[in-house]
Amino acid sequence: MERAAGERALDLTRTAVGVWSGLDQEDPVNRRGLAQALVFLGDRLAELGLAEEAVARAVEAEGAFRALLLADPGSAGAADAEEALDHIGRQLELRLRFLSFGSLVGLRARGLLPGRLLPQAVVAARIQGVPEEELAARLHLGADQVRTMLEVTPWRAVWRFEARGADGLWEGRHGGWQGSAEVRNRTAEEFGAELVRGFRMSSRYPGDGTHWRLRVWWHQEGDPAGARFRYVSGPESAARHPGDTPS
Repeated sequence: MERAAGERALDLTRTAVGVWSGLDQEDPVNRRGLAQALVFLGDRLAELGLAEEAVARAVEAEGAFRALLLADPGSAGAADAEEALDHIGRQLELRLRFLSFGSLVGLRARGLLPGRLLPQAVVAARIQGVPEEELAARLHLGADQVRTMLEVTPWRAVWRFEARGADGLWEGRHGGWQGSAEVRNRTAEEFGAELVRGFRMSSRYPGDGTHWRLRVWWHQEGDPAGARFRYVSGPESAARHPGDTPS
């Protein structure tokens, strides 16, 4: 039922975009109405999990508001345009985190991945494990550009270790069982594997044959399904070497 309601809202918003785009675009009121409708369309798409198209519409809205601001920076609507640009910028940074590399490549090919977003797009793909060479080739960037972006643009890794209690429930513990760090030019799997190795060699390690797990998120802790790295250890994995790469 919620999905159906979301799809109806999406259809209505698309209709609104069509109406605004059919009006005289020489009139700044109509241009502003279209820009705001594109923002709403991006929001509806994001709510339905259509992340790539949500980013595309947000980029279009950003361009429309930027054009309004440049056309008349001293107008009464300039402050509103600046506020909208700030909001869209935050939304874009958030939504990029959920895009696959294929989606990033698609947006780049469509001219919908602005230069200011390229560093975060490169980092997003690297977190997923995309090699630098492929990043450069498919995003049409130089190898030096990619390397520089990865070196100067960190991503915030947030992690949590949990152990299974006698009641079968997973619980965190105090004293270093969770944390965060700035990470540069490393995949989520590389960073997660290092955490696993370090944990196994630490005084907090509960011992072989115990049930514990690790999750690593990008930027902030969230839904377990949104973790960029997941690892579960139990009696069946006790024989694994600490240097093994978790799957």
